[in-house]
Amino acid sequence: MAEVKSLDPPQATVFGVHTSGDFNWRIYLRAVSEWSMLTGQNTGRGKDVASYFGKVGLIDAKGGGKTTAAGTARWARRNDL
Repeated sequence: MAEVKSLDPPQATVFGVHTSGDFNWRIYLRAVSEWSMLTGQNTGRGKDVASYFGKVGLIDAKGGGKTTAAGTARWARRNDL
């Protein structure tokens, strides 16, 4: 989460990789989700994971993504939210 400096506007690259194509916001969000579930932490780098999901989900949806909502729902169920 520390590598993402800006969500508004969204960064063009993360870890030097473009945020479209092979790396996209959906895949990044899945990594954050798995990290949160494995560690049991709902905050990372001072950011609330649930609100972070919402912001990243909007970016993914604007880019045509359709699966972010399902991943967020799965994370929320596992975290009893």
